[in-house]
Amino acid sequence: MPNLYALFADLRRLSSYPARVFMKPFLPAILGLLLSSPLPAEDDAPPENPAAKQFREHLLAADKNKDSIVTRDELLTEIKKSPRDGMAAGDIADRMLADLDTDGDGQLSAAEIEAGAVMAGRHYLAKQNILRAQQIMEWLGEYRKAHDGALPAKLEDLAKQDGVKPEMLKCFLPDGHEKPWAYAPTDEKKDQPRAVIIYALKPLEEKYILGLMDGDVVGIGEEEVADLGEDKLGGMTILKDH
Repeated sequence: MPNLYALFADLRRLSSYPARVFMKPFLPAILGLLLSSPLPAEDDAPPENPAAKQFREHLLAADKNKDSIVTRDELLTEIKKSPRDGMAAGDIADRMLADLDTDGDGQLSAAEIEAGAVMAGRHYLAKQNILRAQQIMEWLGEYRKAHDGALPAKLEDLAKQDGVKPEMLKCFLPDGHEKPWAYAPTDEKKDQPRAVIIYALKPLEEKYILGLMDGDVVGIGEEEVADLGEDKLGGMTILKDH
């Protein structure tokens, strides 16, 4: 299980993942594409988010007297159990309190711990979507090389290639459900490097993740679409750069 520092550091490190901001000239086409596909029904309960579970377990372990409150000293003790990339345990504890202690009382309540677990879970899903999209774009590139530049008719066709993991052909939704990536191949896109080929059905961390014909994985954020107006967004909520 990742240690508490690793989980917390990952929340702050997510900005280093290579999802880049999509430029405004492409937004109308992207938004039309996103809004044209209805979301599938979500029925079965998703599995428990592993990052949220691990974050919660670390904080519960830190609560030595089981009073549902984690003090700075208790947090410090839990952080000291694991490697910290050279960071002082006290600095990590202070950063965690700064991010999670919303009422400013110098300790973490049960509600603040749960909010931190939810945050850790969403960051984890966002990172997984970026990594999955990057892998899919690599597989699409390999497919095109083997098929005279043609795209597969369905994304599922990639599963016929050696080394392709079918579970990677799905994206995470904010609630933890997994659904197939939206896939939009057309012949004319083969000569359009910035054409959108795959995209996540819902935003994570306020960003839609897109895969482009040239292999890039990008995200569009609220600042890029604010000038289009809410009526053109179809109720979408948008995401932040990873």
